[in-house]
Amino acid sequence: MDPEIELQILQQRLETYGSEADFTTEEFSKLVDSGDVEPTPDYVYTQRQLDRMAEYDVKTTYPDWSAPFHMPKFNDDEYLETKAKYVAKYGYTITVPALSDIFHFGKPQPMSREEIFHWAKKDFDFFSDDRRDEIEIDKKHKKDRMLAMLGSPTPELFSQLGAILTAVDDAQDAISTLAAVARIARRIAPKILSRLLGGPIGLILTINDILNLVTAIGSIGTFAGFGKKTKDLLTGSNPFALKAKLKRWRKIRNWKPTFADVIQAAQTTDQIFGVGVSLGPIVGFAQDLFHGMVRQSVGMKVNFKMSPHSVPEWVQTAYRAIKSTAPYMAIDWNSPDDDILLVMQSQAMAQETIMPYQQEWNPLDMVDNIESTEIRCPVPTHPTTLDALDDLGIDLEEIDGWPIIGKTWASPDEITETYAPLVTDTVNKFVERHNHDSMGALACSLVADSAMYQMANIDGEDNVEYDYTVASKLASALLITNTIPLPVDEQTEGAMRIVTYIMEEREALDQPFTAKEFEGLTKQYSKSNQFKFYPSS
Repeated sequence: MDPEIELQILQQRLETYGSEADFTTEEFSKLVDSGDVEPTPDYVYTQRQLDRMAEYDVKTTYPDWSAPFHMPKFNDDEYLETKAKYVAKYGYTITVPALSDIFHFGKPQPMSREEIFHWAKKDFDFFSDDRRDEIEIDKKHKKDRMLAMLGSPTPELFSQLGAILTAVDDAQDAISTLAAVARIARRIAPKILSRLLGGPIGLILTINDILNLVTAIGSIGTFAGFGKKTKDLLTGSNPFALKAKLKRWRKIRNWKPTFADVIQAAQTTDQIFGVGVSLGPIVGFAQDLFHGMVRQSVGMKVNFKMSPHSVPEWVQTAYRAIKSTAPYMAIDWNSPDDDILLVMQSQAMAQETIMPYQQEWNPLDMVDNIESTEIRCPVPTHPTTLDALDDLGIDLEEIDGWPIIGKTWASPDEITETYAPLVTDTVNKFVERHNHDSMGALACSLVADSAMYQMANIDGEDNVEYDYTVASKLASALLITNTIPLPVDEQTEGAMRIVTYIMEEREALDQPFTAKEFEGLTKQYSKSNQFKFYPSS
């Protein structure tokens, strides 16, 4: 039986009979693994579940001293099959890494066993808001990395070679860092102890050079045209050559840290502490670029995209502004109209700012089950705001939540259905107060711009059709023809309605009036005294 169908049958039995359902040990294990039931205290985990949990066990928390020393990780058949389907549908994609992919300033704590099962059951009440937010972001980053791997144009053979070289290079970075620490210790240690350290340091450097040689020779296979480098590596850098030995002895006696030493140390601290530098994305990008050009030259589809993490700080600020505008406009704060206008302006500017970053990322396509996704409320992060709340004695956790909705997390439907009518009412009242001044005109323009940019940001600018209402076209045509109609109460009864009807009929036939055609229409009605205008200047 198909595993998915079997699981659906088990879930149906569980829903029908609840705790009285009689499951075999194997059936109960499948329900535990899917997150439908919580394991009992005396539950015996299956080997698959133990293997899955071992990946997130407490021993993987930072610092992880064994992280630099690991076996190569190869792709299995299931992954290769998924990659083939992905490429067949979307083509190859070269992802340009962002700075945040390279420089790391802390990594989220891996999920514990309990968190894995509660998350699988969608029991989000088990998590604090901050922890849930951390996990959501981490899962998104992992998904982004997985999509980048699936779209990579690098052949599997080179990926396997890269995995081996990565394992060797990680070990070499750690050993090089250890050697650097030992050499620093030797310089500051007493002379007798310093001499004793010379031998161990030399041994460490020998191992380091051997690993360096293995990495360098292996990297030649990833690209063509490195004959000279091969010769240099096999002679000048050979750790068993006399020249290399003498050079290494000079390193021990008169060593000073170099930029390369700093980079290697930063790579090691990244693996152990989660803080440092990872050059993997840069090497992977160069390799993808090379193989992508080869594939493109033979007619294969190859796309480029920026890393989803390459979002500058000002763009993140724009996203926060968009997120915060609706709650602000939904409530009558009795704010001065100048402040309300600034909020409208920030919304329009924010939508325009994020537009270049949204064109290659369509949320309707990229987010699974977007209607059931939950969005966290805006949370103050600026130090000044936090200090102000602290001075007022306001506990952030007590006020954390979407205004009116009253929850920290809410679905897009909840947010839209709650705020849309309230925001519309706020805008209408503002325009009514400024119906005949420049502030009202500016507000209408900002709201229209926000709506246009928002649609383009959701589904891409190419998928948005722009048009104007009949009344707007009528006004534009009058301005173009340099004619201004008299007030409606001075017009011949029904004249405006007739002109509007004619224009709407043409719109329905997808034959809108040109300015010249409308000029002829207005002149015709002017002569018959059905449509009166001020004299043209």
